[in-house]
Amino acid sequence: MNHEQIRDEALNRWIRSGGDEQTLWADPQLRPGPALAEITARISATPAEFLDPAVDLRALVDQLVCYPGGGPLAPSRNRPPDAPVLDDLGDDVRAGAAIAAWLLGSQLTLGRYSVDIGMTQQFYLVSDLAAEMLGLRVAPVAPPRTWFTDDERREEAARWFLLRFGLVPAGEDRDAARAALDMRDSLRRDRAFAAAREAYEHRAAVVSAMRAKAAREAAQRYGHE
Repeated sequence: MNHEQIRDEALNRWIRSGGDEQTLWADPQLRPGPALAEITARISATPAEFLDPAVDLRALVDQLVCYPGGGPLAPSRNRPPDAPVLDDLGDDVRAGAAIAAWLLGSQLTLGRYSVDIGMTQQFYLVSDLAAEMLGLRVAPVAPPRTWFTDDERREEAARWFLLRFGLVPAGEDRDAARAALDMRDSLRRDRAFAAAREAYEHRAAVVSAMRAKAAREAAQRYGHE
C-alpha cells in the first residue's frame, strides 16, 4: 500500500475499533488529567528501541508490563487474543502505537503522572486503546518523527492521548481543550488531507448512526421481554 492507502486504512480501522471522538468529547465523566508538559516530556523521552521498526511491538509491551517491581501490572502476562494488529500498516502507525505503550508503561520506570493513567490489571486493554488512538488516528496524518521536532505536533499527540482516557489537560475545561485540539488536529488543519477528512467524517457519521440504531433496537427488545 502507498502512503495514502495506509492512511485511509488506518483511519478506517480506528472507526471500526469504536473510535468516535464525538463520543469521547461528549462523555460526562471527562475530567482533568496531567499537565500537557508531563505528557510531552514523556514523548520526548521515548527510548530509541520503541521507534525501531525491527523491534517487535508486542514484545516491548510485554517488557513494560513485566518490569521488575511493576507491582499490580506484573501478573498481566497474557495478551488478549483479539488484540489489535497494527504492525502491517507501516512504520508510522507502528511508531505511534509504540509511543502510546511507552506513555503508559513509563509510569513504572520514570514515575507516575500527577493523575494516574491506565495503571490497572487491564494494562493490555488500555495499552491497546492508546495504541489505536495514536497509531491509527494520529500517526497517519502527523508522522511520529515530527513529534520529536515540532512542538505543535507533539502537543497534538499528547492531547489525543489524554482524550482517549477521558482526560483534558490540567487547567483546561472541556470547551477549551476541544478548541485547542481542533486547532492542532492535522487531519482537519492540513488542506492536503481535505478529501481524506471528508471521507473520514462521513464514515464516522455512518458508523455512529448504525451503532445508535442498534442500541435503540436492543433497548426496545429488552423492554418487551
